[in-house]
Amino acid sequence: MNRHPQFAANLSESYGSEIRKLQKRKAKDAYEQMLEGLYGAPLTILFASDNGNAEALAKRLGNRGKARGLKTMVFAMDDYPIEDLAGEENVVFLTSTAGQGEFPQNGRAFWDAIKDAAYLDLSSAHVSVFAL
Repeated sequence: MNRHPQFAANLSESYGSEIRKLQKRKAKDAYEQMLEGLYGAPLTILFASDNGNAEALAKRLGNRGKARGLKTMVFAMDDYPIEDLAGEENVVFLTSTAGQGEFPQNGRAFWDAIKDAAYLDLSSAHVSVFAL
């Protein structure tokens, strides 16, 4: 009678490694699923600011959105392509006033383009406006 058969060790090692591979695969899948759940809807933040107050607040809001898993993008209004605005899901307009209530320099062209744009449909977007 053989007390230590050779194949028994091979069988137990093979079975153990298969179990470890399966556990690693399940853990990796669960981790990927968790990460997918953390990513939220896109949030586009458009700011217009002459002295930097609205810009700083927009960047701060963008950082807080990223910390909560949102896909945030922060742009000066004049740097954002207006034709992309209708396809946005969540948009925040953040602006300050300059001088005697005029629009800031880095948002004037944007405002001139959208105030008369009859083709711009934002009915499917969630829009927020903050004015300083």
